[in-house]
Amino acid sequence: SLSRPNYVSILSGVPPVASGVRTNAYYRRVDLDSLPRRAAAMGLPSAFVTDSASSVATLFRGDFAEVAYTTWDGGLHEATRLALARDYRLVVLLPSAVDDCAHSRRMASPACRATAGDVDRYLGEVAAQLDLERDTLIITADHGHVASGGHGGTEAAVLQVPLVMVGAGIVPGADLGEPGLIDVAPTIAALLGLPAPVHGLGAPLLAGLALPDRVRVAVADATERRVARNLAVVSAEQDAGARARAAARPAAWAGIALVAVAVGLVLTL
Repeated sequence: SLSRPNYVSILSGVPPVASGVRTNAYYRRVDLDSLPRRAAAMGLPSAFVTDSASSVATLFRGDFAEVAYTTWDGGLHEATRLALARDYRLVVLLPSAVDDCAHSRRMASPACRATAGDVDRYLGEVAAQLDLERDTLIITADHGHVASGGHGGTEAAVLQVPLVMVGAGIVPGADLGEPGLIDVAPTIAALLGLPAPVHGLGAPLLAGLALPDRVRVAVADATERRVARNLAVVSAEQDAGARARAAARPAAWAGIALVAVAVGLVLTL
């Protein structure tokens, strides 16, 4: 339940075990296909807007046509308005006020509750700028917070995040089962008529998408082939890693024994 690994999960469909991004100490571009990279390759430029979390722009450097990092009062609202007005086919918004508050105070504090209300009103402003007959709004999060503030563990409060989908192409009230963050990118790709990011292990949430039967069948078939191919690659790499670790284990023990002998000799002398 860490931010950078889950940013990669959301935008590429690759979970931490396969992406290699497993902590927040990852400061370079991810060498994986991504939703904005796939959109750009198909001639659909995208934008990213945030008020604090600049790491998305680092992880996916060069994938977005426009990046707005707004640390001043009112900057997030203005940059969001401009990005939506420019009619990008894909706009990724990352308001960080709730996360920032929870790290500095208790998540259950009145201050963080008020901050959540502010972000909720911001999302209302976003929705008001959309035409839900042609636009789609999807809301999720990279993680939650425990009541005392903080994340990174496996508590339900940090692992379970919301998923809201509304607007064009969405089936209201659909049963989505138990979706994961890796399913977000292929779902958005299907809505945009794009191939899913090629390295992804997630699947589009077809039960929630109003797609023609012909398109639905094609997307499902492409998903099955993509996931099977990528799982085979991940499995092969994991097996190779396990063999390498097993082969290195006797040498490691020998090294420890030699060090122990050397220490014993020093103490004897």
